Amino acid sequence: MRFSSAKKICFGISSLAGGGAEKSVLRLCQIMAERGHIVHLILIDDKTDYDIPEYVDKCHILSDKFKKSNIRFIDNIKKIFTLKKIIKEEEKDRPYDLIVSNLSDADKVFRYIGHNNLHFCIRNNESAKSGNSIFRKIKFILRYRNKNIISISKGLRKDLIDNFHIKPSNITTIYNGYDFDNIRNLSNEYSPKYQHYILHIGRFTKQKRHDILFESFKLSEVSHQLILVGPFSKDDKNKLTTLIEEYELQDKVIIHGFEKNPYPLIKKADLLILSSDYEGLSNVIIESLALNTPVASTNCPYGPSEILTDELKQLLSPTGDPAQLAKNITLALNLENIEFEKYINGFSIESTYNRYMSLINQKGSPQTIK
Repeated sequence: MRFSSAKKICFGISSLAGGGAEKSVLRLCQIMAERGHIVHLILIDDKTDYDIPEYVDKCHILSDKFKKSNIRFIDNIKKIFTLKKIIKEEEKDRPYDLIVSNLSDADKVFRYIGHNNLHFCIRNNESAKSGNSIFRKIKFILRYRNKNIISISKGLRKDLIDNFHIKPSNITTIYNGYDFDNIRNLSNEYSPKYQHYILHIGRFTKQKRHDILFESFKLSEVSHQLILVGPFSKDDKNKLTTLIEEYELQDKVIIHGFEKNPYPLIKKADLLILSSDYEGLSNVIIESLALNTPVASTNCPYGPSEILTDELKQLLSPTGDPAQLAKNITLALNLENIEFEKYINGFSIESTYNRYMSLINQKGSPQTIK
């Protein structure tokens, strides 16, 4: 049902590849639509592991609207002009009350539209991604200087200000919102075929440190199988198979692949492991706790330490330390009488929705939201 107070909201993102950021954006689109708002989605590229949902009023894919060239710079110029044309056309009847760009490939294009109600949602640890590259850091600073910024964790916000010295027009922290009732309902959708297993969810990238994952799993000497869930290409699977063989884990590690609904797998798992060198927040930790599945995680910047607090701090291990992660695997598997729900109360979709509405209500205000 559309209400007279409905807002017009646009979410931009690089694509709908099967990652956590993409799933978070779709969840935001859904809650906005359920509350009666007009929701548009703009994708930079046409990779769609997730289906474009019916609750999105309009979806534009920039790369489908022009003839591609072999020169990236020219394609980027085409994307910018195409985006400007779409925004102008869509705002003929009424302007957008909020536009939120997500992920760097989208930000590189959206930064040129010059819209008063545009915000950039920072979802990754840019210090870790930039490394020692001064050039990358300068590009990052220029991209977000004097812009409205959303960070998905307090750690990311601190990183932007302390390490990049960015002076945004406005910056606020808004956690990814989670519909815990829906997660629990979806966890009953099917029965996983695996028994007695540990789960890892994530792309095959250097950031996720599958080498640390395999070494810590081997050192733990647990009897479980290790199930790998993620959007793995054929090349990824070949590299994963080689790495599994290096650690002599052929009989214990299963490459499951991408799963649109991973919640039954999470619910039935005895443990979830996060072995990353860095994160923005970490959806899978929150989703696991929502399904009463314990987590052993690296204490990577940023996110895990904002979720695994108090008595769950003991399940955090230093990055790049497979021996300690192995000990925490055993520790987590033997946890008893832990109420995980209290650790995730601050990550509800309701709280996140209210924070986004506050951005609309405070538009034009020069003050920084705390």
